[in-house]
Amino acid sequence: MSDIEIATDEEGKIIPIEVCAFDGLPISNAYWDPEKYMSEHINMGYDSPRDIKIKILEDDYTLLHSWFGDHYKKIDSVTETVDDGSMVNYDIVVVKTSPYMITHWAMQYGTAVEILDEEIREKIRGELKRMEKMYE
Repeated sequence: MSDIEIATDEEGKIIPIEVCAFDGLPISNAYWDPEKYMSEHINMGYDSPRDIKIKILEDDYTLLHSWFGDHYKKIDSVTETVDDGSMVNYDIVVVKTSPYMITHWAMQYGTAVEILDEEIREKIRGELKRMEKMYE
């Protein structure tokens, strides 16, 4: 990435880059939303993004918005009783993102979010078991 040069013509004007079409092209000349691309590939995840459900406190959208911008959809709300007997309201949202990287993202935010996708939950459990072994 350090050996980059901007192509210019004889007058010093930047020569526009033309992207040639090919199967799986993530960027098109007409429109590219870098915020959406980054939300679907958090931490530059390389796998195919898919819809993943997340449970989050109803008033704790800051971290969700920081990572996914406006690229999430609220689909439900639930109220649960917590350990001290009080009632807490949660929202269920769907994000389209990297299944591989959401595992590490969820671990980063500990109890602030809960992933509801069973495949991802299994991966999180596996990571936690490996960490427990490391830190015994």
